[in-house]
Amino acid sequence: LPVVVPTYSRSQPFSLIKLLVRAVFQSLIGDGPTPKSSDDFVAILKPLSNDLEIYLPSLWYISAPRSMSVPIPDPDPQIVRCLLEKGSMLLLQRFSKYRADIVFFIDSYQFADEASVSVIESLGNSSEEWHLTIIVATREKRDRSLSDRIAFHLDRLSPDSAGTLLGHLTRKVKLPDAIAQDI
Repeated sequence: LPVVVPTYSRSQPFSLIKLLVRAVFQSLIGDGPTPKSSDDFVAILKPLSNDLEIYLPSLWYISAPRSMSVPIPDPDPQIVRCLLEKGSMLLLQRFSKYRADIVFFIDSYQFADEASVSVIESLGNSSEEWHLTIIVATREKRDRSLSDRIAFHLDRLSPDSAGTLLGHLTRKVKLPDAIAQDI
């Protein structure tokens, strides 16, 4: 699932998380209609896990179409932040179990906001098994990249780097040597 981080994202907390939630939602509905209400949103995401229910209003708050007026889930900004952090982590974890074949490709990661970077980093600190692959492209050096604990880092894709990436993406599949070389 491609996610491109716009340049303005650094100044908007949870903007990358919003894009990831929308990508998850779009993956679940396919070519279905865009949700017109929070009830539609909840109905699509609820099958991922019952323990998501408390977080769905905050996830709807950040991912609803701009044309909709969505009330803030709590008047306290700290509570909203906590709900968004925990809810987005839980959503990505549950989605990774539901669709382990999905790979997120985040382009222009250097523009990601700090709140989203913190959530993505914390996924690696979770005690739950992580099934989802996230590929991050950035023009910056490692200063804003994911930690080595949850990511492997590639420079420009030399043949060796391409082989490392291919090995990670196809870790459960043995490709014939000729196809692997072509890729």
